[in-house]
Amino acid sequence: MIFVVVSAVVSLATGYLLRDIPALAALNPATRERQQLEASQKQKDEGLKQREKEIEEKKSSVELREKEVNDGIASIEKREVAATEKEEKLSQREAVLAEKEKKISELESNVKSRDKELSDVERESALAEKEKKVSALEEKLKSREKELDEREKTLEERANSLDEREKSIADKETSAAATPEAKDEDPAAVEDEEPKGESEKEKRIRMIKEELQKVIKQAEADELEEEFEAEALEALEKAAMVVAFRKKYYDVMKDELIYFPTVSKTIVSYALMEEAEKYYYEEEDEFPMEYSVALRSVVTLNMGDDDDDLDEEYMSKLALDVEI
Repeated sequence: MIFVVVSAVVSLATGYLLRDIPALAALNPATRERQQLEASQKQKDEGLKQREKEIEEKKSSVELREKEVNDGIASIEKREVAATEKEEKLSQREAVLAEKEKKISELESNVKSRDKELSDVERESALAEKEKKVSALEEKLKSREKELDEREKTLEERANSLDEREKSIADKETSAAATPEAKDEDPAAVEDEEPKGESEKEKRIRMIKEELQKVIKQAEADELEEEFEAEALEALEKAAMVVAFRKKYYDVMKDELIYFPTVSKTIVSYALMEEAEKYYYEEEDEFPMEYSVALRSVVTLNMGDDDDDLDEEYMSKLALDVEI
């Protein structure tokens, strides 16, 4: 019994002692300082962890930006390569254009030098000659008014002649029908048959090709010293078929048909080259200037009095269309 009481007392005393230990420790300065240090260290550790987390986030952000920058650099490099290729192509085209401009300049200088070769005396004589031609044209205009009346009279006479011929043929056919046994002996049937020659369309094509080839060959020999390219020749021929020899005029005085305008006249008026440009490569391509200059130079030198004598404006009023 006494043992039990003693044990209870001891247990109670021990409980009070254990409960008062923190209070006793709080009263110890060393213990309090150690606790403060531990709390401070804990705050520092938490701060370091927070900074490490922020550093990791910034590192991820930097890596992402670095990737974006690398992608941007790759894109810029591709664009630089494409720009370099474009610059090379532009340089090549500039070289070609420079070469063409050089040729054009040489041709223009040749034309200018030829113009300078004409002396003042030659120009005065040429001017006097042109004045004479103008006077002659004025006289011809007056005479052609009379020609028109004569032509109408001639046409009436021919119409009457054709009527008489048709009547004569009808009489002969009636006579032949009445006497069939004399058919083989009548030579009129042979006389009325006309020989088969080229058609007006074929004649026009032949005239165009002959004149165009003549002018081109002279331009190659005297001006260019080289041959026209195949595409230019094809374009010129197609254009000539459109603009040259589209009209025909009957000259009463000479009793012949005159076809106009000639290929040479279409070259002088630029009509041939403007039409040829439609058939030269693509739509945006221009017909070479050196070819135009060469053709006009040759035609200008070759044009003589016969070309000036033809009053195409007057003839156009009386002319007929040619079959194309």
